[in-house]
Amino acid sequence: MQKLVIANRGSKEQGKTSSIREVFNILAAKYPANVYIDYGDIMATIKIGDVLVGLESQGDPGSRIFDSLEKFVELGCDVIVCACRSYGDTTDAVYGLANNGYQVIFAQNANLMMKQCKRY
Repeated sequence: MQKLVIANRGSKEQGKTSSIREVFNILAAKYPANVYIDYGDIMATIKIGDVLVGLESQGDPGSRIFDSLEKFVELGCDVIVCACRSYGDTTDAVYGLANNGYQVIFAQNANLMMKQCKRY
């Protein structure tokens, strides 16, 4: 299976955190979740069969996205769902995952993210 990153990309206050939280809630209702941080923003992994999914809703500059992406790679996540800005350091961090064998797909809203998730 090709490793995959689905990044919800957009400017601030566009609902990226809410979209990722919705994806988390849908998946966690069916599959075992390991929640690392949950206080509005979420950092978690979910096991779906043999597939490990990492979810990070913080995608702002200066946020924990950089540490979370590193942790998800270390954990061997097959799919990473995260937020990032439209350009800059957070987008560069997502693109950097291609160096670790991940295909990078950018989405801009919950409907598109869900459509991408259902492909895998």
